[in-house]
Amino acid sequence: ETLSRLIDEYTTAHRLAFLRAAREELGRAKQEAKQQSYDDLISRVASALESPSGAALARSVRRRYRAALIDESQDTDPLQWKIFERVFASSQDHWLYLIGDPKQAIYAFRGADVNTYLQAAATAQHAYSLGTNWRSESALVGAVNALFGAAGENTAFLQEGIDFEPAQPGPRADSEPLSLDRGQRLPPFQVWCWEETNGTVSTGAAQRRLPGVVATEISRLLRNDSQLGRRRLQPRDMAILVESHR
Repeated sequence: ETLSRLIDEYTTAHRLAFLRAAREELGRAKQEAKQQSYDDLISRVASALESPSGAALARSVRRRYRAALIDESQDTDPLQWKIFERVFASSQDHWLYLIGDPKQAIYAFRGADVNTYLQAAATAQHAYSLGTNWRSESALVGAVNALFGAAGENTAFLQEGIDFEPAQPGPRADSEPLSLDRGQRLPPFQVWCWEETNGTVSTGAAQRRLPGVVATEISRLLRNDSQLGRRRLQPRDMAILVESHR
């Protein structure tokens, strides 16, 4: 047991030493080649703002830009937020606008950092929300409101500080509905249930079965002269959300 523990500790220390050496060597190689990555730009600006000349750098940027607008702000990482907060948010004569979807800040696989988002949102003097969904049928908007609203506005996303706000459909929400042949309307929000005799569905079974099931449904919709508004439904109208490219 002692030998096993020592091997684990040595392996961990060896990996850490390798990572430190690799980071230093990569930095030296890029400096010799006069190259830098986007991450280098971010880290160097953040370091410069913390240096003794940081105040002068911030003033220089402010003279050139009175306002900053950050789109997709839910993807802002801690260093990026540190830069914008120091340059713009801390100035009384400048403006910083954060435009983004707070619900997407919970998706770590996209690089989002929910804690950074919440920290940024807490500094906002004013907050505005888009109350109209301009892309979906009214029945779909109502179904989403019912599903997430049932969990409660403050608990729908299991994250304090990110609330669910019901949306309203746009004025032309039902102008181009999806319908089958003979004009049969389809419910825009559907849930498929998979029942197993033992009550469990394995990942392997799902990976084998679900692609064929989804492909069959898409084929059915395309074969049945389905329409989107007045035109025939096309393959380009389909979107399939998956966990990974695999």
